[in-house]
Amino acid sequence: MLLLKPLWIYGSVGFLVASGRRQLTKLDDIWSNRLWTTIFLLIVLVSVPLENWILLRHLDWEMLFAVEDPPASMVTAASAFLQAVSAVISYWKHMQLLKERSLDAVIRSSLVALSFFFSIQGLFYDSLMYSGSSFEYHAGIKKSFVSFFTTTRFKDAYIVYMLFFGPLYYYLVFKWNGNCIVKEKSSFIGKLHKEILLHAVLIFGLYMVLFAAGVLPEGFGMERLMVLIISYFIPHLLVIIPVYLSKTEGSVKTA
Repeated sequence: MLLLKPLWIYGSVGFLVASGRRQLTKLDDIWSNRLWTTIFLLIVLVSVPLENWILLRHLDWEMLFAVEDPPASMVTAASAFLQAVSAVISYWKHMQLLKERSLDAVIRSSLVALSFFFSIQGLFYDSLMYSGSSFEYHAGIKKSFVSFFTTTRFKDAYIVYMLFFGPLYYYLVFKWNGNCIVKEKSSFIGKLHKEILLHAVLIFGLYMVLFAAGVLPEGFGMERLMVLIISYFIPHLLVIIPVYLSKTEGSVKTA
């Protein structure tokens, strides 16, 4: 899980850049502005402490049970460094795409990262979302996908994390998308839908081709495909839902 976190940070920061497109395109200095400061503080002051708290509580799971008694200080420092660097790289890259290419390129880049992040979790749920102990994992004891949702790992890594990170992230997406014209909002949502569905077709289509060819490992059948579909679409919906709720000029009362 630790090595997947940069994908989440890269994708979510890129989506914030896409949401702030109207304000950000007007900037001459992409670093000395309150939008970048807000994004970076969101990652450093909210996401990093939360992720490190989760790491310390579930260190063996975060390390995929690969390292026994890993040094907590080293792992948390690496996690903080990876998230901060990912945020800087994502902001810089998406600002370059926004200024030199188009909003479509920003959407594509950020959603590719998020699609990989969500798909990898679903595809390898039996390790990335394993509900048992390190002993059970190495003993080869299988755990169902559903059982993960009853664990403290799920509560800490998803519910507690989103209770703190989610409202701030949602507020920024909602605010930065707010008061655009109806046509602009509809176009933005349409681009998001198109990209998410395109990625779904490619990912699920490739899975089905490999499944039909019989080259997938044992355990990679239709049940895993269903998990992959769930882990793909629901998180994507949660990420973009504040865009649907953002106000447009037509819905704002004028004096």
